[in-house]
Amino acid sequence: MTNLILLAKMVACLMVSIALGNWFLTKARAANARGDAWYKAYISLPGLIVLASLLGLPLLLWLTGK
Repeated sequence: MTNLILLAKMVACLMVSIALGNWFLTKARAANARGDAWYKAYISLPGLIVLASLLGLPLLLWLTGK
């Protein structure tokens, strides 16, 4: 039973990651089509979530000492 719950958590995390990546890619392609600067997609909401994840997780792990 615990393996099933663990699998459900992994699938949920994967689905959220896919949705966030698709959302960010849509924003990046739209910015590119408009001819905006390359960093414009990172200023949008999905871009800020991606940056917070990339920068925040290592910082959190470093601060907790694990």
